[in-house]
Amino acid sequence: MLAALPAGWLADKYRRDYVLRGAAALGTVAAATLAAALLYDLPVQALFAACALLGVYTGFNNAPLEALFADCIPRGKRQARSALALTRGTEFGMTIKFFALFFIQMCSMQPVYVSLLAVFTPLGVSSAALLSQALSKRIGRLQVNLVTRLLDMTLLCGMAWLPAGSDYHREILVMLHLSRTAFANCGRPLMKSLMMDNVPSRHRGKFNALDSVRTFSWSGSAAAGGILIERYGYPKTFLITAGLKLVAYLPLIPLLAYVDDGVFRIRQRQQAAESDLHEPLLP
Repeated sequence: MLAALPAGWLADKYRRDYVLRGAAALGTVAAATLAAALLYDLPVQALFAACALLGVYTGFNNAPLEALFADCIPRGKRQARSALALTRGTEFGMTIKFFALFFIQMCSMQPVYVSLLAVFTPLGVSSAALLSQALSKRIGRLQVNLVTRLLDMTLLCGMAWLPAGSDYHREILVMLHLSRTAFANCGRPLMKSLMMDNVPSRHRGKFNALDSVRTFSWSGSAAAGGILIERYGYPKTFLITAGLKLVAYLPLIPLLAYVDDGVFRIRQRQQAAESDLHEPLLP
């Protein structure tokens, strides 16, 4: 996280490929340190150093790489690239790290079946991301993102209210979880493309660095999620998470009046086109 902000600034001030080459060299050193620590049974401090170097490498790599992709990919095509990137992983946050424990402890699922959930979840997310991309071409990227976020919050509340005791409820909870995770993540490529379309090229490195900090903060919120689960249980923690998602959801609504494919801007263009049609051809 500490490396992401200076990496974004450097990527905007100098050439992005120079920063990426430095990150590659740092990643090589980190990998060599980790390999040496494992092969030669070095003290645990060597492992800590390797992990720290890997963290710095990640911070220096992500922001310039995302900015470079945004510079090279034409406007309107960026969400497709981001949708494919979603196959590498899904969201972090206050409760996502505890869903496996929820299904084991509350639903009495065997670990092998919980592991299968981890296999099918990225497939569902990537499929939903591709579908949302196609739908965004019809109704707009922000509109699709608002709908999927609302479905995410609704399904999370459903998981909180549905009892987890019977086999029948367990099957429903599994379907709710898979659907919720897909809806929660499929809109991210659209928001990433919106950000890159509306941020000037000279500032994209810094904005991607801020986005990296946001991602790291989701991972850090897992500690708060663990405390809440111990104190209030899974259902109430799910509801608290849904409330936080709602707080983050509301500021997106005014953006409908500002983004190019927002519903208000689309209506303005339609009204302008209709007024042009009604103007007389000759004075």
